[in-house]
Amino acid sequence: MPAADAPIDAAADEEGYYQIMLGEMLDGGKYQVFANIGKGMFSNVVRARVLDGSSENEGKEVAIKIVRSQESMQKAGLKEVQILQKLRDADPEDKKHLVRLERTFEHRGHLCLVFESLRYVKPLLNISMC
Repeated sequence: MPAADAPIDAAADEEGYYQIMLGEMLDGGKYQVFANIGKGMFSNVVRARVLDGSSENEGKEVAIKIVRSQESMQKAGLKEVQILQKLRDADPEDKKHLVRLERTFEHRGHLCLVFESLRYVKPLLNISMC
């Protein structure tokens, strides 16, 4: 019997990180992954393009956070979604300029959080990003 915090996806490594492949389609073909951004204790993050959306969103870049497939990480991810939704709802006109959670979906047992891409914010803010 697997441990309660064992990964629940065959495409995940032993720590529960989803093993993404560049070019992979997510959410039924809505997004196509084209770059890895990084990996932290909680999840890995990829850059993707919207392929299936309204004409204004077609080709738009997004960041997708793919939460580890361990039960404790999934619970933490759901809590993060609640917090991000409250922040978004409290600032509907984006006056505070916080990163915006666009939507969530599940991919092979992993909670995925779709964020606006901050790639094009750097020149506007004149900051350095790692």
